[in-house]
Amino acid sequence: MKKVGIITDCHGNVEALQAIVGLFNEQGVEEIFHTGDVVDIGFQSKQCLDFLLGLPNCTLTLGNHDYDYLIDRRQHLPMSHVSAEHKAFVFDSIGEDYRKFVERFPIAVVRSWYGKTFVFTHYASAEHNFSKTGWIFDKIDSYPTAESFDRMFQYNADGVFFGHKHEACDIVGRSTYVDVGSIACHPDAVAKGIILTVTRDGWNYQRVSAPYNREKYVTQMLKSGLPDAQYMLDFYYDHIYGVDGTKEGGKI
Repeated sequence: MKKVGIITDCHGNVEALQAIVGLFNEQGVEEIFHTGDVVDIGFQSKQCLDFLLGLPNCTLTLGNHDYDYLIDRRQHLPMSHVSAEHKAFVFDSIGEDYRKFVERFPIAVVRSWYGKTFVFTHYASAEHNFSKTGWIFDKIDSYPTAESFDRMFQYNADGVFFGHKHEACDIVGRSTYVDVGSIACHPDAVAKGIILTVTRDGWNYQRVSAPYNREKYVTQMLKSGLPDAQYMLDFYYDHIYGVDGTKEGGKI
């Protein structure tokens, strides 16, 4: 039997990250995959990198925010809710030395156990745009279907586990497509992840969660000096704003 822990989009929240990894350890998880976006949004990006890089048997794939740090892309990007000031603060707090680790993060990892094949990635790759000025992932499909994911994820696999959108999603098409959902970018005071179990007889996965002190984290984040801290919490954690940047019908 192979038991794997899968997490994504910790986004600078080491409190939640430690909570879910603690649960994985209690459940006998042998290997962990973080499918992108260690940095930005939260104020503990460096601490998250330290924690994940220090874990045995942990594989990190590249997310779009990690890529921005890697190439030091600090400007505000179209369709992004993260300001240039926020990115500059986060990247400066991480420093230069971590780029040598992040540059080793793969876009996707393919693993097989007991004849079953699984992909771990941040999102569907846009390889034709892989450059220092372009996008490396396809545009998020807000209303995905089996057909749209079949077109986007060009893998011959039993299961594809990914993140990026922060919302849990399970769709069966050519593969089983599983958006793991962000560890902590949601309104709940729990850290979220998945445990994948593979045996000779088949495979299954379970969504799991572990409590963490969200109130303490929020208080510390607001005192951290992180630019746009309140907006990051409102948009990414409490979902006060819509994706178009409106709040209660008015532009922000």
